[in-house]
Amino acid sequence: MMHALMLTARMGRPFDTRLHVQLDNTCAENKNETIIAFLAWLVKEDIFVEAAIFCMIKGHTFTSLDQSFSTLITKMVYYAIATVPEMPRLMRDILVSYHILE
Repeated sequence: MMHALMLTARMGRPFDTRLHVQLDNTCAENKNETIIAFLAWLVKEDIFVEAAIFCMIKGHTFTSLDQSFSTLITKMVYYAIATVPEMPRLMRDILVSYHILE
């Protein structure tokens, strides 16, 4: 998460005043002291006014986002990707039905 925030800042993209983080419903990996402390630090340092964690309910794998990644991985195993530029092209072609543009 820190890496993504740093890249966003380096690109000159402004942050909103609120940070909303959507996590899978896994206590061990997501809802732990480290994540909560990191979000609290971001607020303390005035990077965000508030930070909130939202967790998916059990069975969320039927959401379009999760389904699109499942479809992507399932279909990509059937293609030989010879060059780096081919990968994003293939990903766009597969995900177009989910209206994912970037």
